[in-house]
Amino acid sequence: MPLAVDRLTDNSTPKAIREAISQTISYLMKHEGKSQKEAAGQAYGMARDNTGKELRE
Repeated sequence: MPLAVDRLTDNSTPKAIREAISQTISYLMKHEGKSQKEAAGQAYGMARDNTGKELRE
């Protein structure tokens, strides 16, 4: 199943990026058993890769 951050592009708004990161963190914690820190690291990393933007955790 694609994660919310997979839909992000370099044209994504800051609000859309925040929402996708939040949804991805929740999904990874619930379905993959990751800790909040692990899930956040993965979600932010994927969002950075997909948007090309420097994001703060």
